[in-house]
Amino acid sequence: MAGWIRVVLALSVVAASICGTTGVGRYSIMCLDWEDVDWKGDIIPTKGIYLNNYGVIGKTNCGLNCNCGEFRHPTKIDVPYFTANDFYDLSVSVWFQRRGRSRRMAVLASNGDCASSAIQITSPSDCDLEVTVRTKDGSVYQGAFTTPSQSTQWRHVVVTVQLDRVTEKGWVHVYFDGTIMGSGFLPAKMPVVCFPMIIGANACPVGHNFVGYMDQVSFARYTLKPWEVMALFNTGGQCISK
Repeated sequence: MAGWIRVVLALSVVAASICGTTGVGRYSIMCLDWEDVDWKGDIIPTKGIYLNNYGVIGKTNCGLNCNCGEFRHPTKIDVPYFTANDFYDLSVSVWFQRRGRSRRMAVLASNGDCASSAIQITSPSDCDLEVTVRTKDGSVYQGAFTTPSQSTQWRHVVVTVQLDRVTEKGWVHVYFDGTIMGSGFLPAKMPVVCFPMIIGANACPVGHNFVGYMDQVSFARYTLKPWEVMALFNTGGQCISK
């Protein structure tokens, strides 16, 4: 596999530098669809943004289109692009399916550390969803929602943030399976954190690893509109293409 490899003793897995496809569109940051996999299940570097893969396996014939990523405890993927980066517009889109109907806390995506976390999307149990967004003035948006079972079929979560570039105030919106679940006012922008976006685990405290499958994980410097989120859900198996 191209890139460097190092052993992380705390996780007892290998962290390998890989690439995620940049996706299609002017504002796309990344589209991770696991369509480029070899027989060993490793994600093959294609083009785009570098990731650090800590043991997530690319599997065939398991995703929305064909392939997907299998997350087993304690695996995760880091996206260094988010380290020390500033965002006024951000959309996060994740297709996922939990393994089993446990009440085990599982983090889908997290950016930040204990001192200055910015955004976290969590599945506390098979039928719960939590989204937390912190701003640099110390304000916190936290939405908790009840959802249909997340282990019986693929589910789609989208979180969007849009801030005014002058006032730095704005809104966060949370969608589940194409339907808006909640919104909140942000009195300031998110802090710039020296930490990557983590897919499938928590930054601090370390853990709460997601166990199950993900597909079409995408990020964009664009705020998806409600009808665009619904279209993304209805088409199924696509990344943000703005």
